[in-house]
Amino acid sequence: MSDQTQAICYFSCAVITGCISSYLYSKHRQYHEYENEIAEQSTEAPGDIRNKLKDPELAEQFKNEGKMSYITGIAVSPKMIKEARKDPLKILEIEPPSFLVTSNPKNNEITNMLDSPTKLILRDEIDVTRTSVNLKYEITRKVCHPFFLLDYANKEMIFNMDGNHAELYAPRAEIGNNSNYIRELLVGTVALAATGESFTYNHFQNVIYEGDIVTIAGIIKYNLATDSLFFDKTEVISSGGEQNLLYYFRDRKDDFKIGFGVAVAVTAILAGVGAYFYLKHRKNKEEARKRAEFEKGKQNIENIPEDQLCTICFASRRDVIILPCNHLVMCRFCFAEIRGKCTHCSQEFDDHIVLDFK
Repeated sequence: MSDQTQAICYFSCAVITGCISSYLYSKHRQYHEYENEIAEQSTEAPGDIRNKLKDPELAEQFKNEGKMSYITGIAVSPKMIKEARKDPLKILEIEPPSFLVTSNPKNNEITNMLDSPTKLILRDEIDVTRTSVNLKYEITRKVCHPFFLLDYANKEMIFNMDGNHAELYAPRAEIGNNSNYIRELLVGTVALAATGESFTYNHFQNVIYEGDIVTIAGIIKYNLATDSLFFDKTEVISSGGEQNLLYYFRDRKDDFKIGFGVAVAVTAILAGVGAYFYLKHRKNKEEARKRAEFEKGKQNIENIPEDQLCTICFASRRDVIILPCNHLVMCRFCFAEIRGKCTHCSQEFDDHIVLDFK
């Protein structure tokens, strides 16, 4: 591969990593702003969106692009809301303990559902370890169902349907059943199992149940037609309250900051290597041009009188006048190789004149 091609490749890679570093920096700034917004909101009444809607400017923001906010409430399925029939807000009359279970006779339909709550979000993780060489890999699956978040503080039901893209932070952890993963295990380990080695399987589940108190952070929008709030983009779902959200956004901000630093360093290295090959290409190109001129001069040497030949190489016409001694004794090619003194009188020179013979 030529120096020019290598320079182009390295510069192209530097442009790509530069774009990546720009993206990582923008994400770092974004999560820094999210962290500040969550921290600012935590000093107010948590999730008090209705009061913010009284501000015309904020109301416009909630209606258009939405705003990063968080809500703490109880997660319930649309089925439970449907079971509440004519007055879905009566579900808000149930006092929320850490896990919503009640024997309130007015809500028999609801309490019966909570005896066997729905898994609203289920993330399956299975670790497969090859015992002989400590080889480990993971199989992960995430299943999310749309659900409502009941905000008791403001008597509000907020719809969330974007759980597939949300991070789970401090969810309920359970031991899973490996029988659900027979197909995945066969596909993932058949090649390794052929070696006769033994394997260990550990199956875990992270679960958000219907009735769990969770805190959701994301882009909340306001639907003017239905006078309702909904999560347009869910960032994180946590069972640990707003403090966990701050930890999450701080971690994400720091991760992008580290990634940005690495990307900048890689960009600088690639650009430096590209510059090296580019300068090397320029130098080789200049040397090739000089060699071509030298060879051309050699071909015409029979037409040059002997007393006009370079006193060093005798292969080209003398065409450099050395100053201040004014000696014309060498060609431009040999002059490029000498340093400091005239080869005829040994006087140090300050400048030179290159003659152009047509």
